Amino acid sequence: MALVNHSVSSGVQSGQAHRHQQRRPEVKKHQKPRNSEQQEQAQRRCEQHLSEPVAAAVEHRGQGPSRQQARGQDNERTPEHEASTTHPCLHASPKPQVEPSKPFSMNSSEVQPFHPTVVFDEPYWVHDFTRPSPEGWTAPHRFSVGRYDEHRPSMYTTALFGGERDHHVGLDLGGPAGTPIHAFAPGAVSCITVNDEDGSYGPTLITKHAVRLPITVGGPLAEAATEFWVLYGHLSWDSIAHWSPGDTFGAGEVLAAMGEEHENGGWPPHVHVQLSLHEPENGDLPGVVKAEDREAALALYPDPRLICGPLY
Repeated sequence: MALVNHSVSSGVQSGQAHRHQQRRPEVKKHQKPRNSEQQEQAQRRCEQHLSEPVAAAVEHRGQGPSRQQARGQDNERTPEHEASTTHPCLHASPKPQVEPSKPFSMNSSEVQPFHPTVVFDEPYWVHDFTRPSPEGWTAPHRFSVGRYDEHRPSMYTTALFGGERDHHVGLDLGGPAGTPIHAFAPGAVSCITVNDEDGSYGPTLITKHAVRLPITVGGPLAEAATEFWVLYGHLSWDSIAHWSPGDTFGAGEVLAAMGEEHENGGWPPHVHVQLSLHEPENGDLPGVVKAEDREAALALYPDPRLICGPLY
């Protein structure tokens, strides 16, 4: 069933007409790949700025369309693009704020059914964004977690959010730019795109899966598999340009890397992870909603800790 039939609010719908003219199409397989010179330049950038696992994954698969093509600026829009329904991207992830409590570290003895999305090989911090911090938005560790289902007042200040949307319905995993993002389980690429509005996702990757999810966070797996999609936002473009819709991958494979602030929508490096029970349209999901739309949003976008594990 299309996502448009399950919009979380009239507030979400209100921006659709304006955003329809601005939305960038998905990257399709028919789009032309970069020429050899562009490929070599992209590879050099990967080698210089991306971690070894990410650069190795990019080199293994080769290069795909350019960031400009991902935005749809190559004027190769298809009838499918023209007819598609646009959903506003209401998300941006937190500019870090320290909660004055002890740091958290992953218990290595815990048995997790899935590969970690981000490997925290040292203690990490769990933010509390429910209140502003007069001491600034920083964390005492390199890695951090921003919570799912959290009211975040005074955080979303760009025009994208309309001054009303401040309830976060994704999970934020923070780390240094270039940190690898791994596939939690086997799946396929559904879409790569660039959501380039100020405060939005920047380079974005969406994957599709059909696996048995835990019944509750950290609980036993359900008997039947669930079909769902995962959006990864605030990425490095060079780390995802080699993907094409339909590409498959295995558990633990490097999917992408965290992007720098200048390209990831204007946020400190992190990845926004969001599950959806309905296929995202045009490479976008509302990652932040109005408070009155919370219940509907949580029903459509399950807790990402089902795949990332009980991080808090």
